[in-house]
Amino acid sequence: MFKRAVEYYSVQWGKEHGWQKNDKNRIRAKCKKEKCNWFVYATKEPDCDAFVIRTMGPQHQCGRTFYHKHANSGFLARHYMEFLRMNKKVTIGAFKDKVHEELNVNITKDQAYKTFGKAKILIQGKYKQQHTRIWDYCEELLSSNL
Repeated sequence: MFKRAVEYYSVQWGKEHGWQKNDKNRIRAKCKKEKCNWFVYATKEPDCDAFVIRTMGPQHQCGRTFYHKHANSGFLARHYMEFLRMNKKVTIGAFKDKVHEELNVNITKDQAYKTFGKAKILIQGKYKQQHTRIWDYCEELLSSNL
């Protein structure tokens, strides 16, 4: 969850980051630009699965980018899943404009199409998973109606 939060931050503010330390107990992200000293370091709390930011470096001294590596179709599908669920007839152009307006990121038509497909899978679920659950539902109906 912390990694997704850092990715959302970097996409929203147009900054590229890289993971320096990444194991199950600690995470360190650093700006990819050479002259920028921004970093964030977080460790996992021992009694729960939450990560806590321990240190965060100075503000970015680098410029903004509008074509972001982390703004891929999976990120966009997770971020705009509810919007796409509520607005099923949104056009590709309108979606691209919405992404550019909210996140200041330019996406291609192909990314928008892939985002629509991945969001549809997230919304409806995978058909095989739904099909396997039918038998569980049938057994529940039979046991509750007896």
